[in-house]
Amino acid sequence: MKRILVLLVSLLVLTACQKEEIKETDNTNRETEIITEQSTRIPNSIVGTWYQVENWDYVDVWAFTSDGKFDRFDEEENLDVRDYYFTYKIENDIVTIIDKEGEVFNKYKVKYTEEGIKLLYAEEAGRPHILYESRQKALESCEGYYNTPSYYKTIADKEGFVIEDGVLIRYVGDAKEITIPSNVKRMGKLCMWGENLRKVTIPGTVKVIESAAFHDELYFRYIYIEEGVKEIGAGAFPDFLIEIHFPASVNKMGTDVFDAYEGSISEDTKIFVKEGSYAHEYFIEAGLEEQLIFEE
Repeated sequence: MKRILVLLVSLLVLTACQKEEIKETDNTNRETEIITEQSTRIPNSIVGTWYQVENWDYVDVWAFTSDGKFDRFDEEENLDVRDYYFTYKIENDIVTIIDKEGEVFNKYKVKYTEEGIKLLYAEEAGRPHILYESRQKALESCEGYYNTPSYYKTIADKEGFVIEDGVLIRYVGDAKEITIPSNVKRMGKLCMWGENLRKVTIPGTVKVIESAAFHDELYFRYIYIEEGVKEIGAGAFPDFLIEIHFPASVNKMGTDVFDAYEGSISEDTKIFVKEGSYAHEYFIEAGLEEQLIFEE
């Protein structure tokens, strides 16, 4: 009988310890969640920095401080030196934004989501604001993000190239001078985005340069096209180059290979060609004979 009682007591103690262990584990996990996303776990609190992307690569920041200040601004502005224009108060999940004159600027119904908050207009019709705790999640919420330099930088190789099946999709590196990699057979539309890039060498392993390959808002200066390249699309190059070199191997070019306003390029642009080549005849027909320079 005593052995049975001892066994029962041992089982009760073991069960209690297991329950306490589970309770401690649950508390630990819950505490970790609170630390990870504190603002979305506390009712009537939106303290924190939130991100919104509605247009291409522009990140809008909503900042709510713990002492009741609020502002909304472009992320490139310095948060540490901000003079907050607004204050806010929140009650029953309604946040009221107040300007410096003490007037109510807006009221939003706050809905907590898994990735942030949704602010719905409380007193008028309007498109809700979807805000994210993660800047990256905010970027990914915008469809246009997947065609921006910011996105391509996340998938580029260490040199800044995005290459798929022999096609150069984007260059988003920081170099001033580059040579297109030898595994590139085709340069795609708008593939050249390097903001610091001034000189590009295109080896003969590239066979086709597609239309509008070079982004026209950047400041390329020198382009060297080597023997082996065969086809160049319309508007492939910007119109403000200092010099560009065409090999004899090119045998097809689209209309206006320079993306120039009203068809004219800078008078200072030097166009190097092989005498008697396809490129030579092409630029004579385009009325650019005075800018041609023959090279061996």
